[in-house]
Amino acid sequence: AELVNSSQPFTENKNYQKAIRFASPDLKNQLKRYIDIINERNEIDRKNSIYVEATEKLDHGEYQEAGPLFQSITGWKDADEKYK
Repeated sequence: AELVNSSQPFTENKNYQKAIRFASPDLKNQLKRYIDIINERNEIDRKNSIYVEATEKLDHGEYQEAGPLFQSITGWKDADEKYK
């Protein structure tokens, strides 16, 4: 259960690969859900980091630098509105 708290997906780990190959369907599904949760959390962190950087640039009047950052996270929070 602690695997879900991993900071990076563990799909390349040999133990994970063995587990996927030999585990019960329930355990396979649980491990795959963990990977999905980790990937989703990492994507949220990535978008938040870009958002914070873009907002700081916007606050400092660095519009040319902020615009592409907001554009790269279209649909995230109010990035579309700030891009405009």
